[in-house]
Amino acid sequence: MARYLHPKRKISVEKEDGRIGCASFGLVGYAALLILLGGGSLVCAGLTLNTAMLMTNAPNKLASGVEIEGWRLSELRRWEVLDTRTPQLYHDHSDWSDGTSGCMVVEGTLVRWDEELESGQVVLEGAEVGLEGDDETGGGVWVRDATIRLDCPFGENEGVERFYRMLYAESGAEEN
Repeated sequence: MARYLHPKRKISVEKEDGRIGCASFGLVGYAALLILLGGGSLVCAGLTLNTAMLMTNAPNKLASGVEIEGWRLSELRRWEVLDTRTPQLYHDHSDWSDGTSGCMVVEGTLVRWDEELESGQVVLEGAEVGLEGDDETGGGVWVRDATIRLDCPFGENEGVERFYRMLYAESGAEEN
């Protein structure tokens, strides 16, 4: 007894010698292959988009105050680390890039905060400024006046040298 793919057209999947032909399985296999490739493409596109968004929003890189996401400034104001002013420079050095620790420059003053609390402030004019490390390996910038020293740690390629040059120019101090 012959098996038919389409009862009205009498298209059989069996060959004359009783073997089942694989013509119909080719179409199913091709469709499955297209579905797998399409699904894989969607997954890869989603991962690429996610990575691109993370790289453009790199939260630990040194940033201008106007480039900071609004929620970061809102949190700083809620913790009373920042008033209504906008920082000229901002660097988040918290472990989870959540803004709970960092350094910023606001109108000639370096402000550091740790775990949502202000750690200290140093007026840059006349302060000593020092650099430890470089952009490739990370390091830190320290600023010291007569009463306090603030350290701002940086990871690899986060802009430690740029931050140092900006603070040094603002301070007018001798290089250390």
